[in-house]
Amino acid sequence: MTRLEDIVSEAERSVNALKRQMKRTERYRELNSELRNKDLLLVRAEFNQLSLRRDPLLEQVEERRRQLREADRDLAEAGSRDTELDKRVLEGENARDAAEEALQKRMATIRLAEQEELVGRERRRNLEQTLERLGRQQQGLEAELAASGEQKQELQRRLDQARDGGGDLLRLQQD
Repeated sequence: MTRLEDIVSEAERSVNALKRQMKRTERYRELNSELRNKDLLLVRAEFNQLSLRRDPLLEQVEERRRQLREADRDLAEAGSRDTELDKRVLEGENARDAAEEALQKRMATIRLAEQEELVGRERRRNLEQTLERLGRQQQGLEAELAASGEQKQELQRRLDQARDGGGDLLRLQQD
């Protein structure tokens, strides 16, 4: 009888442990889902922010290029004129230099934005890999949970057999 009580007690401990494990698994799933959602929101926000910054910069670059083309055209026309025109040529060259410098700065900003976009993509890839790994871990935990359920059923079956027949109790104790 004490053997039967020990088995029942052990089964109850196993059931309680499984219940705790199920609660931890559910909490893990909830936290994992929440983390994934927040990470996706963050990546989307960063991507949108970078996209918003990039478009005006591209427009400014195109405007600077247009200005540079105009300055070059002015410079070609000024080459055949007198000293006053030479002065205007010099001003055009200075304007072109300033436009080129501004263009270089804008291009550097665009390159930085593109690098940040690449970093965002890498983060997203890393997050997807993490989610995939967590999914595999979750599947492993679910498999363990299923195996524990099968063990519980086996113990319950043995317990039921032990209750049904006294002769079976001896065999159960020997097992």
